Amino acid sequence: MLAQVDLTDPNQNPLVQRFGTIGAFLNVVLPLLTLFAALAFLAMLLYGTFTWMTAGGNPEKVKKSAKILGFSVAGFFIMVFAYFFVKLLTNLLNISTALP
Repeated sequence: MLAQVDLTDPNQNPLVQRFGTIGAFLNVVLPLLTLFAALAFLAMLLYGTFTWMTAGGNPEKVKKSAKILGFSVAGFFIMVFAYFFVKLLTNLLNISTALP
């Protein structure tokens, strides 16, 4: 017979000790996601610029690099709007986070 485990008990569930509240979870996850998104934006921006510089006037490669740059900038704006959306939600729901 399986033993009953109380998932809300910090002694039995280590995640409750670390992430007892939504705010504690957001304090850990959101800075990591923001950092990852910023690094992805930088990488795609560099890749698109490199592709543009090495296109050699080939219209297909220039079009491809413009598409890469456009999507990287769009992703950046999505990241910025998501950041402000999370800040808005945390202020509305009165959740304390470590976001600046």
